Amino acid sequence: MEDNESPMFKVLIAETDVETIKVITRVIEEKIKDGHVVAVANSGREAVSETINCEPDLIIIAIRIAGMNGLEAIRQIRHVNKHVRIIIVSAYDYFEFAREAMLLNVNDYLLKPLRTEQLYEAVQREQDYIKGKQERLKKFQKEEHLLQDALRFVESSFMYSLLYNSKYDVEINQYIELLGIEETGYIMNIEITPVVISNYWDLGKAMERIYRRLKGIINEKTSCAVGSKIMNHIMIFVSSSNTRDTKEDQLEAIKLAKQIIKGLKDTFGLEVSIGIGSTKPIENIHESYLEALRCVKYKYEGQIIHSKEIRHKQPMIYDYGEQTKKLLDTIKYNRQDALDLFMTIIELLRPLPSMERINKLMEVLILVSFEAGKGQKGQDHFFEHFADMNDLLALTVEQQEAWAWRRFHSILKVIGMDKNDRKSNIINVALEYIGRHYNEELMLNDISEYVNLSPQHFSKIFKESTNYNYVEYVNNLRISKAKEFMNNTDRTIKEICYQVGYQDPNYFSRIFKKYVGITPTEYMKERSD
Repeated sequence: MEDNESPMFKVLIAETDVETIKVITRVIEEKIKDGHVVAVANSGREAVSETINCEPDLIIIAIRIAGMNGLEAIRQIRHVNKHVRIIIVSAYDYFEFAREAMLLNVNDYLLKPLRTEQLYEAVQREQDYIKGKQERLKKFQKEEHLLQDALRFVESSFMYSLLYNSKYDVEINQYIELLGIEETGYIMNIEITPVVISNYWDLGKAMERIYRRLKGIINEKTSCAVGSKIMNHIMIFVSSSNTRDTKEDQLEAIKLAKQIIKGLKDTFGLEVSIGIGSTKPIENIHESYLEALRCVKYKYEGQIIHSKEIRHKQPMIYDYGEQTKKLLDTIKYNRQDALDLFMTIIELLRPLPSMERINKLMEVLILVSFEAGKGQKGQDHFFEHFADMNDLLALTVEQQEAWAWRRFHSILKVIGMDKNDRKSNIINVALEYIGRHYNEELMLNDISEYVNLSPQHFSKIFKESTNYNYVEYVNNLRISKAKEFMNNTDRTIKEICYQVGYQDPNYFSRIFKKYVGITPTEYMKERSD
């Protein structure tokens, strides 16, 4: 319905007299703008039923009606619809009827035989009242929506300041007052696990509904602030008046997390895991944030892990170089596990001597910044805010990690602004898959099935995003890899042919000449000259 289109004014007639029904119908359909008789009930019971089915704006009902009198019907109607407008028509001007009608919140009382002008005026009054009420409601809803948007922005800003901004003392106090939260609390890290890739990439669009669902669940227990989605994580500050963090408090937090898991599963079909940090004063809440992030290494899908449960557990041992390479791949292909990998690297670096740990942190952030800035305008902003080494040495380990997290989050934020649409994400996933499997038999059907799209649709958006059709892209990649092998190894052309995914050396030779301009043999000869 267009904004300038008036809503239908729905009228239910509850009457047995045929002539009276005709008079009312004619006035409604011919004289009342947008008026429409949605149903005619010939009994009191039918009037109650049609009120439920049709949801009329106005009911015109006779006192004398089959089955039960009109007043009894109105009494039952009020049980199912307290706000519908009602006009009684009756051949009797009895005081008792009028008094009881008033008690039932009837809006007008007309005597038979009905006079057209009198009926028109009565119905018009009711329509004007309803229209005014709707306009007031619409204005209220608009103001309420603006207020909710403002509060959502305040919450998001609060969470950003709380977790990623090191200079927030003044503004945090203002946020506490605005949001009605305590000065202590803990962080919940909700990690969303994709079930179907197509649903995964639509999370951004669903965030407003997810936000409302989370608020509804948590606000039944305490106040909270819900942050924006960061990759596949949602961070929540859960307010708590108890600073001791007792076993009972931990159990309450886990109970709340279970309700969140069930609520997101039932409402959206989402599988999530939740890490819970310990209760801290707001000025130390970043510790709770890191604890909540750290929990992800000890969880399984659908599991809840409290930071107190992992204090004495040892994380799995990972190779720093391997994890850094994986992290760079998440940035390159805009994958959703960047936070988890960065936390793993933080954990790996913690036991190192101070200078070595700082060097490694700087190294990772510079590599990530470089990867994030590839092909983007104004790459310099990725390298801003890197601290002086001496400044970092003066900080505690926790402060150094907090600094690193702020830098890392600022990079993710910029990437999210540039690469947040679903189509781009799907193509990035596809390119990563091709990059790992280019030397295998790689059919269009295989890759389109991997990203959960039809071959036709995938082929279309692949060409739009890369300016290559699928076969051209794979051939370009394979020939590029073949040239690398020719330049850096002593393998034969036949060996290289098989290594880059071709099964026929003659076909490989034709494709190579098509893309390079010369045959593999000629290319090898030029290289050796």
